[in-house]
Amino acid sequence: MSVKVKIAGIPYTIEIFDNENKCCCNLVERSYLNQLIRVLKSSPERELRMTLYNILYIIVIEYNIRELMDDNEDPLQIPIKQLALGLAEVLESIGITKIV
Repeated sequence: MSVKVKIAGIPYTIEIFDNENKCCCNLVERSYLNQLIRVLKSSPERELRMTLYNILYIIVIEYNIRELMDDNEDPLQIPIKQLALGLAEVLESIGITKIV
């Protein structure tokens, strides 16, 4: 199952997959070269939160949001996770529990 979104004008494909062996890590894979976000199938809430986290992570990079980057220009994971959680809670409160 997949959906296409644009982040900073660049098309990304978001895929939910159900086989851990298809991914290089346990829960999520993000590929800038292939414009691909892959999230391991789990509960809809977890999938939503992981997807939002990755979208926000890419936004921080693409829009060069320095307030959410460290001295090496790497995105700060904790504030991005907090933003993703807050956004997920807002979406869940209006009945949106899945992006894909």
